[in-house]
Amino acid sequence: IVCAECHPNTLTDDYHATMRLLHAVKHPFFKLYWQPNQFRDLYYNLESIRAMRDYITNVHAFYWDEKAKYPILSGAHIWAEYLQELQDKPSAYLLEFMPGDLPEELSVEAASLKSLLSTKNRTRAHLSPEAS
Repeated sequence: IVCAECHPNTLTDDYHATMRLLHAVKHPFFKLYWQPNQFRDLYYNLESIRAMRDYITNVHAFYWDEKAKYPILSGAHIWAEYLQELQDKPSAYLLEFMPGDLPEELSVEAASLKSLLSTKNRTRAHLSPEAS
């Protein structure tokens, strides 16, 4: 599998352009690493997930507002919406950035991401027919 990363200031910085690229390549092993675009709003990022969900293999998890970085749990309400859109999509979730760029923040951010993902998994189990 070859993956492009959805990233500002690249060929994949807009999901419309990314979809054009995916359709031009037309290869079943060309996939995406999705991440929220910190320069766009929640609704744009949700639209991008919906448009590209069949191609997403990995998700880069962080919480930014343009250039300001925050702990991921500060954006739990936003990540809940992203995870809702991705709930039936098996993906690897990767921590790409630490809020203060400090290695010692990794354990807290990892625990926070794990907590968010456990909520995703509980929601999926609650919604699945097998859970009834």
